[in-house]
Amino acid sequence: MSIPPPPRRRPWAPVLAAVGAGLLVVAVALGVWVGRGFSEMVPSPSDITTVTGDTVVTVDDGETLILYAPRRMMPTCDITGPTEQVPDIELRGDTYSFPVDGVSYESIAKIGGPGQPAGEYTVACVEDGLIVAPPLDVGHIVAVVFALLGVLAIGGLGVVAVVVGLVVWQMNRHRTA
Repeated sequence: MSIPPPPRRRPWAPVLAAVGAGLLVVAVALGVWVGRGFSEMVPSPSDITTVTGDTVVTVDDGETLILYAPRRMMPTCDITGPTEQVPDIELRGDTYSFPVDGVSYESIAKIGGPGQPAGEYTVACVEDGLIVAPPLDVGHIVAVVFALLGVLAIGGLGVVAVVVGLVVWQMNRHRTA
């Protein structure tokens, strides 16, 4: 009578679990980096000017600032530029929105920009609660969203690798015991 050979060991199972754990560590580190990218999408408080009364904002050559109003507010504002020329404040389809301190803001006008003079612009609004800030960087937003999808894919792959590796490893241990 012959003795059957011992079951073949699969040394790849612990390696797969270790690789999966490594992917999870990478996903967490990338997640922290992507989280910082999310925080950079919204203008920093130092870049935001609150409009109260006649508010003067300085626009450098070629720079564009955006006038934002709380969502669903239809404010009455007057924007005058550094010259007698009436400033072009039309957004031309570019719209931006972001939250600040629990208030969601939407873009309603641009200040400065290509073809507009640099200098001091005066923003006067009847309503309170408006702000002036730089436009949001759409390219940055797209990059952060794709980075988030990558983090989720790496983390998901890591979880699957850890689970499969550990299950196979445990099954092999019970067969040889």
